[in-house]
Amino acid sequence: LARARRFKPYVFTEVLANHGRFPAPCSYLIEQRRLKRLQREMGGRFRDFKRTFFGQLDYPNCFERSIHQRDIRLLHAHFGTEGCSALRLKQRMGLPLVTSFHGFDASRMLRHRRWREPLKRLFGEGDAFTVVGKDMATRLAEFGCPRHKIRVQHVGIEVDRIPYPSGPAPRDPHTVLLFCGRLIEKKGVLHVLLAFARLADKWPDLVLRIVGDGPLRQELNDTISRL
Repeated sequence: LARARRFKPYVFTEVLANHGRFPAPCSYLIEQRRLKRLQREMGGRFRDFKRTFFGQLDYPNCFERSIHQRDIRLLHAHFGTEGCSALRLKQRMGLPLVTSFHGFDASRMLRHRRWREPLKRLFGEGDAFTVVGKDMATRLAEFGCPRHKIRVQHVGIEVDRIPYPSGPAPRDPHTVLLFCGRLIEKKGVLHVLLAFARLADKWPDLVLRIVGDGPLRQELNDTISRL
């Protein structure tokens, strides 16, 4: 959003968090800290509380007046869940709707009975859908999304800004392999460990550095100790 040049973005969101680090013009319903405080006071699971709370506020349709006042021309929903919620705004305001799928919404969500009909409706009425790769595009198409509406939008890195050093190798005796990500099954960090274990005896100067945290941390630590 900060790099946008051809359009002026505006964010509408349930919860505001980390706005100092990610400044953008936006309207929001509640701050993250206040939401969690309300949940503690009322009790119950946070996910259930959040769904009830924002259901009563009629999110995101409660932003209709603000969207109209700002003469907004395009709706862009992040995640399939938000795309389903934004369909009513699209219909009432006559705006095109783009939905970006990012992960669980193109895997687990497709298998969930609760989302089957809302997603089919979204694929029929939504104008365009972005995905992060060809595999995700295939999954959406197999579920019923028209292929001509799907665009692959890679989460790219400007590799020219990270030049590979030429000349002699650094004097550091170790070659460091880096894994950076959440420690969950689908990130494949356990496979990284097992592969590294097969190399470590042949190449004693190799070092594997893991940056991240998550529910698999203890299992990974146990695997490291075992190997």
